[in-house]
Amino acid sequence: MNTRLLRFPSAEAEVCPNCDEATAIKEICKQEFEYGAGADSVVLSVQVPVWICSKCSYSFTDEDAETLRHEAICRHLNVMAPSEIVEIREKLKMTQKDLAELTKLGEASIKRWESGGVIQNASANMLLRLCENPMSRSVMREILAENELNAEPRFRTPITDYQKQCASLFKLRRMG
Repeated sequence: MNTRLLRFPSAEAEVCPNCDEATAIKEICKQEFEYGAGADSVVLSVQVPVWICSKCSYSFTDEDAETLRHEAICRHLNVMAPSEIVEIREKLKMTQKDLAELTKLGEASIKRWESGGVIQNASANMLLRLCENPMSRSVMREILAENELNAEPRFRTPITDYQKQCASLFKLRRMG
């Protein structure tokens, strides 16, 4: 459902995909859409730019509207929107790879979250939020450094050197 809120000047006309005329005018409309399924579904509301053709009355949205709908879903789920993740990473002067190494999250996941292809879960969101805090980043780096020093696996039950030697016999070997 669209409710017109604001009309932009006619100087900003777009080609209508329905009639191929450059007569579509951008308006800001309140749009409601359903998110979720079954008993868990909710109706979200967001203001988005909608192109409306003055010749044939056809209306359509663009990437900006999709981004705004995605951000509304993120707000509903109480997680950061893609732009917020990018903002944190850039503020820290990190690449996606740097952030992945610090958090031990997958670089591909970070790329998907930043592009809006997937929404991160609450625990990943919490870890990303912790990256904003210098003290938390410092603790993460300490843990990474400690893990590098203690690369040998720790066992809960103490085992003897002979038991370690026997266990090493069962390592997988590459064929051919």
